[in-house]
Amino acid sequence: FVTFKAATTIDGRIATRSHDSQWITGPAARQAGHLLRATHDAILVGANTAMLDDPTLTCRVPGLGDRSPVRVVLDGRMRLPLTHNLVRGACTIPTWLFAFRGASPEGQERHAAYLDCGLQVLDVAADENGHPDPRDVLRQLADRGITRLLIEGGGTVAASFLALGLI
Repeated sequence: FVTFKAATTIDGRIATRSHDSQWITGPAARQAGHLLRATHDAILVGANTAMLDDPTLTCRVPGLGDRSPVRVVLDGRMRLPLTHNLVRGACTIPTWLFAFRGASPEGQERHAAYLDCGLQVLDVAADENGHPDPRDVLRQLADRGITRLLIEGGGTVAASFLALGLI
């Protein structure tokens, strides 16, 4: 079961003109979003969203903090900084990063650094646009017991899943 959640501006955009995508909703909507996180096994974002927003992707509803889902990042080229919230918190909250197979020497070093931080790095095939293949991602998540996936962004990730009819 794949759910897509997006906060949008009044003109239907997922970020403001200044590319600010955090806090374009009010407190009630954010609370509902956190409750939605508590009902899913995993939450997925793309690398661009992760790097721009530096989210924690946790459930922050009082009394439901232990319901934070597995955090999943589609980062084919392993660009996520080691100082990022998702990397730093990987020892506490399971965090899986999908990266392309056959990484360069620099990528292999980054892969080892991610493992040292507690991330699980999973190989993913590229789709025809050079992005992580959503079908491969869903297969691997299902193989790991994920049955309810929440996609929170961004636009490229949402478009790739929507185009394949996976949401």
